[in-house]
Amino acid sequence: MLCKKFVSVSALATLAAGASRAIERQDQSPQCCQQVLRADSSDGQAILSLLNIVLQDFNVLVGFGCAPISVSDGGSGTCSPGTPVVCADASHGGIVDLDCVPIT
Repeated sequence: MLCKKFVSVSALATLAAGASRAIERQDQSPQCCQQVLRADSSDGQAILSLLNIVLQDFNVLVGFGCAPISVSDGGSGTCSPGTPVVCADASHGGIVDLDCVPIT
């Protein structure tokens, strides 16, 4: 019984953390990334290593091949076939965006 309560509390805490990260990024521009990977995945680590990018926290999503989503330039504002995200660090010229949260 104690284990069930712990799992429920852990799941709730994880959801709350994800929601707060998405709220913190409301003022940032949405991006359309060709690929989004966990930084701690083997592919994510390999690409970050090749680009010589060192992260403090590997428990984040990383977007690759990202471009801003915009409806003001005549586009439809869609992200197809990519993944729409908002990222905390988009300072690598769209090659890599760090600490991303999917837009649903």
